[in-house]
Amino acid sequence: MLKPIHKNILFVLIPTIAVCFFIAELFFRYVIPACEIPDVYFEHDNLMIRFDTRTKIKGTFTVGKFAQQQGEWRINNYGWNSDVNYVPYQVRSKPLIAIIGDSYIESFQVDVDKNIAAVLRKLVGEEYEVYSFGTSGAPLSQYLHLSRYVNQYFRPDITVFNMVYNDFGENLREKYNKPHYLQMSKIVGQYVETQINPYKPNRLKQFAKKSALIRYIWLNLRVSTRLTKIKRDIEIKIYKANIDVLKAISNKEEIIDVTSHLVEIIKKENLEKEVFFLMDAPRQDI
Repeated sequence: MLKPIHKNILFVLIPTIAVCFFIAELFFRYVIPACEIPDVYFEHDNLMIRFDTRTKIKGTFTVGKFAQQQGEWRINNYGWNSDVNYVPYQVRSKPLIAIIGDSYIESFQVDVDKNIAAVLRKLVGEEYEVYSFGTSGAPLSQYLHLSRYVNQYFRPDITVFNMVYNDFGENLREKYNKPHYLQMSKIVGQYVETQINPYKPNRLKQFAKKSALIRYIWLNLRVSTRLTKIKRDIEIKIYKANIDVLKAISNKEEIIDVTSHLVEIIKKENLEKEVFFLMDAPRQDI
């Protein structure tokens, strides 16, 4: 049994912690707004992770300990971050430009009406419609999967693939395991598409995400990034951007091979439209 003094300490401590937590929740909602991110789910019909239109569809993505960088996001009717709703090809009146990519195209760090699709939509005026399809962490192989979805529902006239430095090695399932995305495996000298495993949201993380304080600590203060850096330093690994340099060099030939294979598939599956590849890379090194 607890001694009287221990009971008194708990009697004071527990309410104090509760009050402090409540004040912190208010502070990181209204003074320094903690980063907000939309809910995701796995769409079994198309085998892909999508943003959930049944929950919060508008919010503010913030970066930094003072939330000094902010971007307003909006999840549209098809579950993508966009300032416009999408319409299927059967009822669309204008030719379509589709932009496919990862977090660069997902674009949470800028206002939804200032991302690449929104800017291009203003530039082309009434000549084209512009839709974007961005998924954080997706490699080139997942872009292929996304392009099949885009072709099925929207039939674009022009498809733009935005590629960045980590889109190549991560095509290989045995080297970089991303089970919820389409990847490639080499079997008897031939590349084959891997099985896409359904994504199941972690209920504890979903519950924790409701707390502004926890989101601030984890996302604004980038705790996960700091822990990853500590782990890399312990393992004495060399990273440029988020690429394990030595691992990439050791798999260079296979990375080149699988990238060429994927580009050829993309070309063959999009013969009736214009296809563009954009490329970004670690700019400091360049």
